[in-house]
Amino acid sequence: MKKILGIIFTAALIFTSCHDNIFENINNEVKLEKNGINGDGRIVRYKDSLVYCNGHIYYKTNESSNTTGLFNRQWVKVNATPGDKIDYVPSSTHFLAGGNGILFALTYTWYGDSSGVNSIKSKKIYYTKDTMSSSVEWKELSLPESLSGSGSIAVIFDNKAYDESNRKAYARIYDSTANSYSVYELLESGPVKVTDGTNGASATSISAVYFNGQTYFSPYYAMTANDKYIYYSKTVTNSSNHVSTSSIICCADGWGEFSTYKKVTPAADANPNQKQWYEYDENLKVYQLTSDTEPVSQKSYYSKSDSVSTGFRITSSASAPEEIHCNAGGILSLAATKNFLLIGTTGGLKRTELKENIPSADVSKFPNNGNKISEEYIFFVFALNPSANEGEDDEYCNTTIHGSISGSQDSWDDAGLYAYYKNHGTWNRDGTDDNSTNGN
Repeated sequence: MKKILGIIFTAALIFTSCHDNIFENINNEVKLEKNGINGDGRIVRYKDSLVYCNGHIYYKTNESSNTTGLFNRQWVKVNATPGDKIDYVPSSTHFLAGGNGILFALTYTWYGDSSGVNSIKSKKIYYTKDTMSSSVEWKELSLPESLSGSGSIAVIFDNKAYDESNRKAYARIYDSTANSYSVYELLESGPVKVTDGTNGASATSISAVYFNGQTYFSPYYAMTANDKYIYYSKTVTNSSNHVSTSSIICCADGWGEFSTYKKVTPAADANPNQKQWYEYDENLKVYQLTSDTEPVSQKSYYSKSDSVSTGFRITSSASAPEEIHCNAGGILSLAATKNFLLIGTTGGLKRTELKENIPSADVSKFPNNGNKISEEYIFFVFALNPSANEGEDDEYCNTTIHGSISGSQDSWDDAGLYAYYKNHGTWNRDGTDDNSTNGN
């Protein structure tokens, strides 16, 4: 039996179980490429590159395949960060973040425990300012003593900004003096604390997104944005590494205080205006006090809560985020294109149409093999050009077998990084040109 260590990009590490027999490909219509990077990973933007890590680090140009005419075998492996090797177990990098023209890497040092399982000994942040190549110079980021405990660094992430000038990197780190976790912006000079409560920054933050000139933080990994809304889903990982998924996509356009509104059923003799009930204007997306002095049968009325909450909100109406119950299944990751949301789920890759920037409750089939590349967990989806229509530019996802492979319809050999290139026409494995490692 072969033990596989899987790093899942949620609130914490999730270890995959023992993996037994390798099953056949579930993709019957498209022959899979032999070269493809295996493992759990994600892509970040850095300078003129896309950078991917799954323990190892890889890079490729961020130019669209529509321009280069290139498809698979573009990724190049980067030299490892200078982490320690203990008991013959090499260190490995599992989180990246780009910001202020710097690429940060969170590297784990491992040791083999008495049961033969590799466990984390320490975590360190390294950084480089070099243009990406197979050999870049890594330096260890200096941390103050209060942030330097062996388990202090929970995760690093960036705000996913498309333009480099807006991109910032962050970490959630435990402060032994304050006895709490906080979010810190990562700079070459060291981490700078983000004031707790700033656009959602908290002790549980694990992701961020750039929206309308500001960075917003979230305890949920599934988070993306376009020019109109922040989209997120309330999937979390608890302390026992159990993934609790949500099928709801929330839409917000800011952070702050908001009220909640509840639909009421008026009695025939009710005076809606006197009761201070509200109507919802679909065009303006706001709740407005009704002027009706008697119920109108075609209208819906809402009562306003007495209490006020703080969080993501619809700013114009100071109301709770709009929630769409989507039939995609358990939502793990989101990426916005101009007309669709790409959705990574517990049952493969899905997409839902944006109608006036609001996600549909129904998923739409891909016109290619996107629905068939995996029936397993997809913790990462990525659109190279968020302003392009879905299918018009490069898109990526990472498939992960979560749990025992004996109960999976997917093959461990075929799990990993997948890409869609418009002029290639289908989703397929994506990797390096190293045939000796099958593209790893």
